[in-house]
Amino acid sequence: MSSPSTGQVEELLRPTGIRGPLTLALLKRGNDVYRVDGADDVVFVKLHTKDWYADDTSDGGGCVQHEANAYSCLHAHRLPAPNVVLALTSKGNPVGRPGLVTQRLPGESLTVLLSRADADADATARPRSRSSRRISASTSR
Repeated sequence: MSSPSTGQVEELLRPTGIRGPLTLALLKRGNDVYRVDGADDVVFVKLHTKDWYADDTSDGGGCVQHEANAYSCLHAHRLPAPNVVLALTSKGNPVGRPGLVTQRLPGESLTVLLSRADADADATARPRSRSSRRISASTSR
């Protein structure tokens, strides 16, 4: 799948109030994730692009809804999770793929923090363990 254009993402985000000019940066391929820097906001666009979605008769919307519900469950249990700005439950949108648009969380990226964990495993083990226990204790409603 080709990357969405800046114009497609601008059109997608227009109803959210996120203003341009926009800058897109591809962070990950697979289910493609883009960081989108706007005039006043940073959001992330995750597009469901893996091969197995091509045969999904529901247009991929079930996976998007499942992920959005998981974030909602984490919020309900007062656990940090991205705020969902848009849940794109079909291919009928400007980028032509199902996916999520989420707000940036404050603080450092978990992937950056975990990459440091190898060098400082003891310092990060307790906070990761506490987070895992809190997440495991939460249940969906």
